[in-house]
Amino acid sequence: MSRINIEIPNEEHQRLKIFAAASSISIKELVLSAIKEKISFQLNEKPNEITLKAFEETDTGSGLTKHHSIADLFIDLGLDDDKNN
Repeated sequence: MSRINIEIPNEEHQRLKIFAAASSISIKELVLSAIKEKISFQLNEKPNEITLKAFEETDTGSGLTKHHSIADLFIDLGLDDDKNN
């Protein structure tokens, strides 16, 4: 079994303890159930139309640009330090 240690403010820890006690579960069970719920929701969440279109475009190679170096990419994005100074 693995162990996870997190640091949270005392006030938040007290809230977790109260919520867990009111639910008749341990803090561990509370945290694990919250994580499972969040992961399950994200796995079942459907992408919106804009995201689906972006997936399709990248799958077909439509509208992609290629760069030979990170410097070329930065120039293309307008992030070239020489231009901004």
